[in-house]
Amino acid sequence: MELQQDLSSNDQDRFIHLMLIDSDFLSAIYRRLPVDVFISRVRKDLVAALFSYFEKTGISPGKEYLQDFFEYAVTEGHLLEKNLEMYTTYCQKAFKKKTPKSQVLLLRVSNFAKLMVAEQTVRELSTILARDKINPDDLMIVLRDAVVRGAELSDAPLTNILDSYSYEERKSFITKMNAPHLDYNMNGGIRPGNFLVIVGWTGSGKSMMAVHLGKMAARFGSSVVHASSEMAEEQVRDRYLQSFGGVTVEQLSRLPVKIQEKARSAIIKNADIHIINDEEQTRSIVTIIDAADRQEDRSGKKVDLIIVDSPDDYGPPPGRHDGEQEKNTAVYQYLANIAKSRDLAIIGTTQSNRLGGEKYWIDKQHVAWNIGKLQKATHGLSINVTPEESKKGYARIWLFKSRDSREGMRLWIKRDLSRAQTCLQSGRYILDIYDEMIDKANEIFGDKDV
Repeated sequence: MELQQDLSSNDQDRFIHLMLIDSDFLSAIYRRLPVDVFISRVRKDLVAALFSYFEKTGISPGKEYLQDFFEYAVTEGHLLEKNLEMYTTYCQKAFKKKTPKSQVLLLRVSNFAKLMVAEQTVRELSTILARDKINPDDLMIVLRDAVVRGAELSDAPLTNILDSYSYEERKSFITKMNAPHLDYNMNGGIRPGNFLVIVGWTGSGKSMMAVHLGKMAARFGSSVVHASSEMAEEQVRDRYLQSFGGVTVEQLSRLPVKIQEKARSAIIKNADIHIINDEEQTRSIVTIIDAADRQEDRSGKKVDLIIVDSPDDYGPPPGRHDGEQEKNTAVYQYLANIAKSRDLAIIGTTQSNRLGGEKYWIDKQHVAWNIGKLQKATHGLSINVTPEESKKGYARIWLFKSRDSREGMRLWIKRDLSRAQTCLQSGRYILDIYDEMIDKANEIFGDKDV
């Protein structure tokens, strides 16, 4: 498991900052966060030295005992004396930063620990199942050890560990489309660990659907971070304002400027949606996650959903990437890793190619430029709409990829994009019935837009 891809340098600095000054935090993550998670030599050395120092003293060094900590670490061989100035400079920079919230970081450590146990268990079970002769006792021993390891990592009795994975919690969701057939098919909605990619041709309503899912998440009490490479912060705010209020751009513009501003700020604040502004993001995907981390620090609340519209416009995380396609794939792999390791949901949007724009149903092979990126997503959803359907306010949705539920669900939705209403009605797509609906709409409204 490549945890390094899931922890940005900002994340790692936060962990070390708290480990240096907070004994309770250091005690909570002692022996739970592998040193290999940290990507630079300085960070690895400091973490190993801090764990050793804590094992001996039972406390964090803090600012007042930093010199004693360095002397101990050099004596024990954890730090090289010739590099002390480098370690000192790093710690001084850490102390100057705002102290992060320990609760959010501890939750992240817990998720890492559970993932490590789960993945190790899967590897061990796969090895046993690959043998010609399977001893069922071996399988039970691996599962028993996994539960014990999980209990040790969580400081909880075994019964509590097992009880915590109730059916209802496994079915929990962060957001949903509000289209009953699709939501049911996705085990209730978009859940922690899901990475959904919405595919569509230009003007099909990808960004509107992303806003709709952000709005629905907020209504269910989830915390949302929204980044857009295609729209300014104010435009995204207006989309949310339209979606929440069901108003057109024209109706919005008629309001006095002061009321517009108050409405924008109030509706986003009350709904717990943070829109990343241009100053918070560069063209690297890592800056989006860093911005989400800062939002967690400010609010003290875990971010449940990150929306990136569109990931294709962002550069990859640090590392060697040969060619543009590999860079693009690395962006999607990074987002998939973040969703999985942090137990949150991520939604991205991407363009279909021209052939997809001409197809009645957009499939995974119609994704623009780099098909490989969709392999990283847990779910793929295409928006399909002809000019005639668009005029009548209809579109078709296809769940063409799903790792943890049934894929292949097709449905129609009734929408009003002028008011940012993406799913006013919905139903299973049945060709004859759907054609009758469109024909009836044509009879009633003719060439008028509905």
